[in-house]
Amino acid sequence: MQKKWITAWVWFIWLSVGISQSGENNWLKTLEKIEFKPSLTLQTWASYSFGQHLWSEKDNEYLPVSNRIETQIRRTRFGFSVRPYSRLSIKFVSSVDFIGRDVLSATVGGSNNGANPAFRLWVLTGQWKMTKENEGVYITFGYMAPQIGRESITGLLGSTGMEKVWTQNYLRRHITGTGPGRATGINLGGLAQVSDQKLRFSYNIGVFNPVFQAFSGNSTGIEYAPMLAGKLSLHLGDPENDKYSLGHKANYFSQRKGLTVGIQTTYQGRTDLFAQNSMIGLDLLFNWKHLNIDGEWLWLRRDGFTPNQEAEARAQVRYIKMSYNIFLPGKYMIEPVIMLSTYSGEKDLDKQMLATQVQMPSGMDHVLDAGFNFYLNPKLKLSLHYTKNNGEIGQMPLGSPVNNYFQQNGAGAIQRGNWIGFGIVIGV
Repeated sequence: MQKKWITAWVWFIWLSVGISQSGENNWLKTLEKIEFKPSLTLQTWASYSFGQHLWSEKDNEYLPVSNRIETQIRRTRFGFSVRPYSRLSIKFVSSVDFIGRDVLSATVGGSNNGANPAFRLWVLTGQWKMTKENEGVYITFGYMAPQIGRESITGLLGSTGMEKVWTQNYLRRHITGTGPGRATGINLGGLAQVSDQKLRFSYNIGVFNPVFQAFSGNSTGIEYAPMLAGKLSLHLGDPENDKYSLGHKANYFSQRKGLTVGIQTTYQGRTDLFAQNSMIGLDLLFNWKHLNIDGEWLWLRRDGFTPNQEAEARAQVRYIKMSYNIFLPGKYMIEPVIMLSTYSGEKDLDKQMLATQVQMPSGMDHVLDAGFNFYLNPKLKLSLHYTKNNGEIGQMPLGSPVNNYFQQNGAGAIQRGNWIGFGIVIGV
């Protein structure tokens, strides 16, 4: 069934290419003036962590670690876009994250310290606008994040939190197997008007090749299946964008009155790790003058190889975030923000053991974030936030790294503490 679906999809693209080129007998010529646009975004933090605990095998208990002040370069994005043809563009983005991070701080993520912190590829895509007169059909191919979820596909400048909602990490690991949530693939998408300017829809259908499970992260293993992803969003009132885009944001600085509701799903068949892997979910973005609300509710499932029909691990990922724009003299803006998020996985011991076998988190991970953002302009933001973490280990033994509250790469089993942070985001 998958092969038939993919074959039909490829035939559709081939036919669309033929239609888009009909009547054109000349070689495609480059623009007389090739468009080149560089981009750079830097996020730095100073934070104070407290209440962090580290698991001690020797003492068979969680031991408190010292409270600590930490400064880190949380994220850097450097890249450019090039448009050599009227309807064909190329985008490249690199990243360097977590420089200076202490793995025993309460903030989330990995670390990137040492004499030579590492750069990595973040995005490398080509995009072809196939419809000349409207935004109905785009093909994007290369290395990118599937258009799934709300926070996962919202960029650094577009998110209203000091830290991005970390439930995106669970979603990304579920569908691509890695925290960055990127994979090579091809995506067909577009934006279309339904009746008038107050009702539009956007769609994305993609086929991706997440090779993370075997041979040092270079293959799905002996068993192979592609990951299929699809999303349909309805835009009521003002649309998020007048043109189709893979980029998103949560705050339109009081210029939008609209609601976006999206439904999405992914499916991957049998690999060496699982019998099947899937998700389905809803997300929303509501902007009404100064009020901004965004959120998502996703259902995740991963099946093991046990003949028992109950051999599946399930989880829910959800968050809700609300902010309000308060404009000050001089066109500056303060934005109070509050966010609640939860990862709710298996809590029964047998199901948690199955989740561990198929590399799926279990237990519960709760996060409360509250604070203020101060905007000098839309691309220069100062943040002061408090983040409170809490979790439940289920029926697994103490010291089990069942989810992000109980596990830290580079440190092992933990109980994550709380933190207060001051941050700066600068975009060019």
